[in-house]
Amino acid sequence: MPSTLVLGLLLHTVVIPAAAAALLLAATGLRFVGAAARYPGDGVVIAAACLAGYVGVYGWPASPPLQALDWLPLLLLSGMVSYGALDRFGAGRVTRGVLMAVFVAGAAALLLVPLFSYDRKPATIAAAATVTGIWFLTALIHDQPGDGDPSFGVLFFFVAAGNAFIAALTGSVMLGQLSGVLAAVVATWCLWHGMVQRRPLTRAGRGVALTLLAVLLLIGQCYGDTPLWATVMLFALLALHRAVAPLSVCLMRSDALFARLLFTVVLAVAPIATGVYFIVRASVHPGEF
Repeated sequence: MPSTLVLGLLLHTVVIPAAAAALLLAATGLRFVGAAARYPGDGVVIAAACLAGYVGVYGWPASPPLQALDWLPLLLLSGMVSYGALDRFGAGRVTRGVLMAVFVAGAAALLLVPLFSYDRKPATIAAAATVTGIWFLTALIHDQPGDGDPSFGVLFFFVAAGNAFIAALTGSVMLGQLSGVLAAVVATWCLWHGMVQRRPLTRAGRGVALTLLAVLLLIGQCYGDTPLWATVMLFALLALHRAVAPLSVCLMRSDALFARLLFTVVLAVAPIATGVYFIVRASVHPGEF
């Protein structure tokens, strides 16, 4: 029988956020059912469900914030409002890019100011700047008109789950659980999409999900022991998917759904599994890497 600890971890990391996402999707998305539906609330659903999981895993944040994870609800809600407003008022590409740069820089500053108050080593500053820059570039790549590629949600699930494993393996159990919350919410969304609405994750939904993932990656990089190469790899998978999306679209015919999903799964699982292998091996043989 599973231990009480394991059941508690599953309840707070998977069951609560997945149930919250399912309830929100069922309550707010029924009138948008249909192959051509464009449900505008993906960002709201993902943010609200992830916040439910956050409270279950972390508890209520301190006010005022005392550590990096205390800022997560504010940043998640800010991302939800920002992306929603940009879509609502039809901001142009340049305007969106400038505002996204301001948002990413401001979020990174809130998370990193405590760190830089006691650690100003060049390596620390360089790592933080690298992750922040890649966060902005990844957000810019995926902030494209239209709904994007339908298989992006599947890839995002594997990237979030991969970060959960990597964070846990490197000692950041809390970050691993919060990444698991994000993975559970996105997985629930994918099931809803696949069985009911059959549409891709919207622009706002992609932005909100990426905001939470990027915050967790930045915290894991600067406050935890996540290797920089692992953080870059996870961001790169999201950017690479956008680059090879035309190939994925070519595979996505009515008779090739399995081929497209397999393409997406292999794209995500192969490098993540390789990264997990090297992290495990490095922990067993620390002198080798």
